[in-house]
Amino acid sequence: MNNKEIIRKAFIFSRLTDDEVDKLSSIAKAEKYRSGDVIFNEGSEGGNLYIVAEGKVRLLKKLDDNTDTSLAEIDNNEFFGEVSLFDQKPQIVSAISLTDSVLISLDYPSLRGLLVLYPEMAKKVYSQVLRLQSNLLRETNERIKKFLQKATGSE
Repeated sequence: MNNKEIIRKAFIFSRLTDDEVDKLSSIAKAEKYRSGDVIFNEGSEGGNLYIVAEGKVRLLKKLDDNTDTSLAEIDNNEFFGEVSLFDQKPQIVSAISLTDSVLISLDYPSLRGLLVLYPEMAKKVYSQVLRLQSNLLRETNERIKKFLQKATGSE
C-alpha cells in the first residue's frame, strides 16, 4: 500500500479530496520500527502525527509511582500524535512499537504549513480531530463517573 492509500484510510484525513491527499503525501515519510522500539517518550518534544501502515503501537502513560500503564493499542490505518496539530508541547504519552511496524510520519511544521496554505483542508482535518476529541472526552467522562461511583459506593 502506498502513502496516499494509507493517508486516505486514516479517520483524520478521510474527508479530504484526492488533491489534498496528494499534498499530504508529498510531506509524508515512512519510518520503520522493530518490535520493542521506542517511537517517542513521554516528556520528549512533540511534533509528529503518525499513521500505522503496518504493525501495532502501544501508547503508555507514566504514573506517579514511575510505572507505565497501557492506554491504547494502535493498529493499521489508525493514527496517534494528533495533539501536535494544536501545540508543540512535550509528548503526553510514550509510544512503543509492539511489532515490526511501518509508520507514516507527518511532521508538525510541514503539516501546519499545508493547513495554513489550504484553509479548506484545514477545516476538514480540524473537524475530524474535534470529532475524535469530543468522543474521547465523552468516554473519559463516563470512566470518571464510574470511578467516582465505585469510590463513593453509590453504584
